[in-house]
Amino acid sequence: MICAGYDGDIQIPSSETFPWLTLIGIAGLTAHFCMTKSLALAPASIIMPVDFARLPLIAVIGMLFYGEALDIYVVLGSVLIFIANYINLKQRE
Repeated sequence: MICAGYDGDIQIPSSETFPWLTLIGIAGLTAHFCMTKSLALAPASIIMPVDFARLPLIAVIGMLFYGEALDIYVVLGSVLIFIANYINLKQRE
């Protein structure tokens, strides 16, 4: 609240945005519960590669739905994530 109100201009969400904010809050809370449950059921060396794989997926979704730029650094980062996950999972076998 201090950081949000530092300039003295706090914007209260409108009534149209409250359902969307509620949906975002529920989705975030559910994601944390799912991650906690998955880490309780399997080792982190199996779970975390799957979690990191969502970063390149979000970059593609951002490009397709929101018109975000997909530059060479995003592609290189995605390739690096997939290679690291592959190596990590192959060492588990």
